[in-house]
Amino acid sequence: MAKNKENESKVKEEEVKSVEIAAKTESKDKSIKVKTGVSVAATFAVILSACCLVGIAYLIITTGNQNASTNKFIKGQIDRQLKEDEKTSEYIEDGFLVGEEYEIKSTKAISDAYLSGDASGLSEQDKKLYDMAVEILERETKGLTDTYSKEKAIYEWIYDNIKTSGGSTVVLAGDDANTYTPLGVLTGKKAVCVGYATTFRMFMQMLGLEVHIVHNDYHSWDMVKLDDGKWYQTDIYTDVSSSHEYVYFNVNDTFMKEQNDYDASSLPAADGTKYCYANQEAVEIADMYDIPKAVKKMIKNKESINFFRFKTKPSEVIISATEMMVGGLNSAFSELGNEDFLNGAYLSSNWYKGENDSIIVGIAYITAENGGEYPDVDKETKKKIEDSINSTFKTSVIVGDGEYGGESANAGDVSDEGEALEEGSENKPKG
Repeated sequence: MAKNKENESKVKEEEVKSVEIAAKTESKDKSIKVKTGVSVAATFAVILSACCLVGIAYLIITTGNQNASTNKFIKGQIDRQLKEDEKTSEYIEDGFLVGEEYEIKSTKAISDAYLSGDASGLSEQDKKLYDMAVEILERETKGLTDTYSKEKAIYEWIYDNIKTSGGSTVVLAGDDANTYTPLGVLTGKKAVCVGYATTFRMFMQMLGLEVHIVHNDYHSWDMVKLDDGKWYQTDIYTDVSSSHEYVYFNVNDTFMKEQNDYDASSLPAADGTKYCYANQEAVEIADMYDIPKAVKKMIKNKESINFFRFKTKPSEVIISATEMMVGGLNSAFSELGNEDFLNGAYLSSNWYKGENDSIIVGIAYITAENGGEYPDVDKETKKKIEDSINSTFKTSVIVGDGEYGGESANAGDVSDEGEALEEGSENKPKG
């Protein structure tokens, strides 16, 4: 009996142990499950974060590549457009028709032949022009060493030897049909504006200088680069047609733009002052009160134009007062009447910018005899014209450039920086 109880007690102990073991095992399994669950979640989070980072990196790289491609495309389009704009804004010189009739023609074959010393490839017509041009160039520049002196010599030869053709671009019946080409100009000694411009350009190119013909629809002239590296504008036609030598010789853009409406956007800036004739020849004066005596001396010496540089830079007020002085001198001329030395004269003025920001006034002495709008009209015909007008209207008109005497041209403006502008001129002939 006691033995049976012992056996039952052992069985119960084993059952209790089994239950304890099962409980411990279950607890351990739960622990393992909990730990395992935490580990999986953390791992998933890490993997998800990594995926996000990779995605973001991919987007950045892709977007960067797309932006680079887009920027490259846009830059390519802009570059192509700029090149197209360059083509459309390219300055048309040779081949342009001035007055819808007078073509600017190249004479590069002539200058190339001269500079190379080989004229064998020229056509018969070009060889004829070449021979005339060489003879004139070498004769007029003989003994001269500097570029400005050579340029001036050619300007003076053209001014003295080539007449305007009718005072405009229009070539009248009987005129040489080639008054707009250098060959026609040197042969017939007459020119429209295109003839002056192309002839001067040819000679400058023969001197090895860079030259452009500036033009609008109705007029043309030259701009040349001299040895100071600066560009200058020269309009021989206007000087000849008005008998004001050197007024338009080597002037700047500001001066020319006051006289002509033209597109200079594709041209180099003409801002030189050193070789402007006014700057080269200006006589210094203390102030405007020196002008009357200087003008009287100029008239007695039969000089058609003088240039005066103010000792100190004049203000706007002084410039206006100088114009008043010129107007007063014209009134004095009118009061003096038909004095021999006046000869129906009047004065006109132009303003220039000189070196070191100086201001120069050019005063031109204009008479009925030195007026050049009608170069082919003789004195007898001129007198008959005057008699016809004056007998009809009971006036005392003097025809020619002097018939409008008594008024000075309007003064130009001078900016705050001291840039001199030339006055306007409503009656300036074009061609």
